Amino acid sequence: DSRWQDIIQEYLNIFHTIGTHLIAIPFVLSTVVAILLAVRFREIGYLAIIVIMCSATILINRLSTPSLLMILLILVDLLSRNGKGDQLPQKIAYVIKGLPIFMIFTMSSYYIYFFIVNRPTTDLKPAAMIEYIKNGRVDGNIVNDYGLGGYLIYHLYPSSRVYIDGRAGIFYNVPFYQHYRSMLMTPVILREEIEKYDVKMVI
Repeated sequence: DSRWQDIIQEYLNIFHTIGTHLIAIPFVLSTVVAILLAVRFREIGYLAIIVIMCSATILINRLSTPSLLMILLILVDLLSRNGKGDQLPQKIAYVIKGLPIFMIFTMSSYYIYFFIVNRPTTDLKPAAMIEYIKNGRVDGNIVNDYGLGGYLIYHLYPSSRVYIDGRAGIFYNVPFYQHYRSMLMTPVILREEIEKYDVKMVI
């Protein structure tokens, strides 16, 4: 269903959403001009940075904004040169060249901290709850968090059945997923679903 693209748009690369993404066209134009100027002035380092940022954006849409900022900074430096590639006054040139390096360092530090240093040391899956349920103390239908659906199916099916799992777009249609999102934010709808499907657990 093509409507899933509107729901999961942030995970698509920028070129899949070029007609609707706010910065898609500026990104493409800035990238093309920056590449042409980098080749003209033989700036191999800038070319490498542009390729890296473009590759990241192709992989995931949410990186398009920081990539565009980086490419624009490079473009500002390249546009500040005359036909021979001479720079603006040295102090200004140092600031402009230092900004992309600072941004790369800042972004790298953030991701290193978030994914390595600050990484949870314990399993976020409800393993103890699974053991409790498997021991026969409780079973039945489950209204669950979207991200836990597959995990719960693996451990509890068929004695317990989940409301939804990660097969959105394959097994579930768009209206059902939208209804699920509404249910999470509306107690009345949640109560109706609990009664309709004889739900015994909310996980």
